[in-house]
Amino acid sequence: MSTNLDLIGYHLTFDAEMTSAADMAKFSYSYEDGGRSLWSNREAQYYTDYDPARPGLPFTFENGALSITASPTPTHGLPYTSGLIQTANTFTQTEGYFEIRAQTPSTQGFWSAFWMLPKGAYYPEVDILEQPNNSGSNTEYWFHVATPSDNSGYYTDTGVNVYEGYHAYGFKWTSSTIEYFFDGKSIGYLHQTPPELADLKMYLIANLAVGGAGSWPGEPAAGASATYKIDYIRAYSKDLSVPAVALGALSSPDGVNTTPVLTVAPPSSASAPTSIFGQGPDTLVLRMSEDAYLGDAQFTLSVDGVQQGGVLTTTASHATGQSQAFTVLGSYGSSAHTVTVNFLNDAYGGSADKDRNLYLSGATINGAAIASSAINAEANGPHSFSFTGTQTTTTVPSPTTPMNTLVLKVSGDSYLGSPHFIVTVDGKPVGGTLTTTASHAAGQTQDVTLTGSFGAGPHDVAVKFIDDVYGGSPAADRNLYVHQISLDGQI
Repeated sequence: MSTNLDLIGYHLTFDAEMTSAADMAKFSYSYEDGGRSLWSNREAQYYTDYDPARPGLPFTFENGALSITASPTPTHGLPYTSGLIQTANTFTQTEGYFEIRAQTPSTQGFWSAFWMLPKGAYYPEVDILEQPNNSGSNTEYWFHVATPSDNSGYYTDTGVNVYEGYHAYGFKWTSSTIEYFFDGKSIGYLHQTPPELADLKMYLIANLAVGGAGSWPGEPAAGASATYKIDYIRAYSKDLSVPAVALGALSSPDGVNTTPVLTVAPPSSASAPTSIFGQGPDTLVLRMSEDAYLGDAQFTLSVDGVQQGGVLTTTASHATGQSQAFTVLGSYGSSAHTVTVNFLNDAYGGSADKDRNLYLSGATINGAAIASSAINAEANGPHSFSFTGTQTTTTVPSPTTPMNTLVLKVSGDSYLGSPHFIVTVDGKPVGGTLTTTASHAAGQTQDVTLTGSFGAGPHDVAVKFIDDVYGGSPAADRNLYVHQISLDGQI
């Protein structure tokens, strides 16, 4: 079963979109030790430098991609000239996700590759893509990991002609597992990370080798040439200590949108739903999240059979540990009450990555945890729990005491989660910990409504942003924006 690539929680750490000569400054053109061929592989090419003052083979740019061409031009005693790019002096990383999008040549005798080596050595080795075109199939390519404890390599059958058009080849490396991906789908070779890779920093290599006599791909036909086309090379990390980089200008040679998806998608509506309902001295808070599939999870919320608000939606990702607060104010006293969450739009597409579910991670009453309040709703229908009110010390306003409504219009930049904040009026917290899922970049706003008896006269309202995160670039920055505050309709 194929599994979709999930980069939620990752950030971009290396990006070469291969749109122009400026990308070449991120690479060197020989092996780290200065080598221009691998004699041990019986290769027949000499890797030459890229010279921006003299553009031409083996490196050319066209239609938003870099072409590396191996041509039968004798150089330094070898019959072919070709190209190699590597990042030993500009980028190394331990763990993360590493990907190339490329079109490989189908000509026999040529050997396109995307792989990784540690600085100062040729071993251990991780081969994310090798295409010697000698498997007898146009739907297969080779990947390989070579360490003292793990020397595993496989041809994988993709089911499509890998030589027709561009394809993405990826390697996901965590502290516990390694896994290979083709066009955003796992190809099934998930296994334990070899211990020799622990904390090992590796650099990236992309090259087009030519087979010599007795080599793995064999020799090309006399006078043959081939071209390896690269749309982009990218790397990602979950480690916040690894600096983030901005995504370069996209220029896909085949018109495909290759923007990486690193965070939970913003709400689809222009305004996220209000998350606070009712009025009274007691605060009931439910922490909701979802598995999104073809849309977000929707539900209704009732207390003692009385529905609070309309159809509600959560956009918080359960998989990444996010949650979204839904708060019901009331006068619950010290009696028993029943809360019902009714899941409305369950959906299942046949696999774990195609399943819409609703979760309640837990609830609190006046800050005290409610036992047995967690709910995993994997099918439509009502799910209930009970709680006993905790008598508050807050003086309940008499029926003649007017209640005031404070409304904040907010939005956020979500990075590794939505922003959270606390609102105080005259130094006293109102409404607990709040969050916004409205996307500032998309022009969305969210009305957060708080109620209380604030009395006549001036009041001080403070908004405290409590979980700022910055990953090193504008795209990796969590921010909170307060656009407007009104009291009883007066701005």
